[in-house]
Amino acid sequence: MANYMKSILITGVVLTGGIIFTNGNGSMAFLAEKLTAVKSLVLGEVETPPAKAPTKAENNSILELAKLMPGQIVFDSNRSGSFGIYSLNLSNQKQQEIYNSAEQDIYPDVSPDGQTLVFAKAKTLDRDADSEIWLVGINGENPRKIADGTFPTFSSDGSTVYFEVKRSRVMAINIDGSGEKLIFPRSDNEFAGKKVVKPRISSDGKNLLFTSDRGGRWTAWSVNLENLEAKKVGKGCEPTHFNKSKEVAWVTKKNVLAGSAIGSFNIETGEQEILHDRGEVYGHEYFPTIEKSDKFLLYSACPNGQHSHYEANYQIFVRDLSSDKTVRLTFDEHTNRWPKYVAGS
Repeated sequence: MANYMKSILITGVVLTGGIIFTNGNGSMAFLAEKLTAVKSLVLGEVETPPAKAPTKAENNSILELAKLMPGQIVFDSNRSGSFGIYSLNLSNQKQQEIYNSAEQDIYPDVSPDGQTLVFAKAKTLDRDADSEIWLVGINGENPRKIADGTFPTFSSDGSTVYFEVKRSRVMAINIDGSGEKLIFPRSDNEFAGKKVVKPRISSDGKNLLFTSDRGGRWTAWSVNLENLEAKKVGKGCEPTHFNKSKEVAWVTKKNVLAGSAIGSFNIETGEQEILHDRGEVYGHEYFPTIEKSDKFLLYSACPNGQHSHYEANYQIFVRDLSSDKTVRLTFDEHTNRWPKYVAGS
């Protein structure tokens, strides 16, 4: 129990191996280490559950998943003390460092051919920290800067990188570093002067998703880049496109089982529903991405009671949207975020 809780702010004393507290009649009661339902007692910070190896059943689930989506998962993680870019081979579960500098290497995205990564290199983890857009080979070779900004993603043909600048603008640049241009918003647009963060462009290049403080903090939005029509996805953040439909996935806290869930929104009809909400120990879901075929949802989740995107114990999961089966991929004490799938054989 001492390894699971950092501080308990109730009447009583915290002891190694359990908690002694005063109950209503003044007597003392002891909570054994095996107690799992501690959330109602905790007013302080919840610490990371101890790292563990996957069970036989969990390992078999990963191997079955590898047959359906052979290849690797690329993600960022703070396991070295700062954030770096790592990969996880689904077939043998081997994890490997791809790129890890003395700065914060975050927000990886994978080119359509699976050969190149784009990521942000930030001085610090502060939201307003200076940050640069870098490219690197899938095995960590030939890193190079192409722009100043953060949260980069590739276009569907791999020729362009979209990214965020100063938490207010969406830019595009060719992968050779030429042709930088403003995508959104123009100075006369209703989002000018508002926060425009975590942008993602649809596979056809016609629709932009982002999070903004317009309409409240925070709200996910969809904008048609041809006519600039804006649609509110919903309260929440981190919207991402499905690739073969008009569906959007995003992080929502409305009517959820635990800290958050992944919702879905239809851009054409405006219909909303919960796409994924486990509500278990790792019930705070964030960082969603839809795999190219639209068959798999990749995301990270941390324990209920945690939230920090830089310190919480986010573990990587994949949900098979056709079978509703969810597979946990990482089993450690680190912060693992923004998983992206790289197809392999």
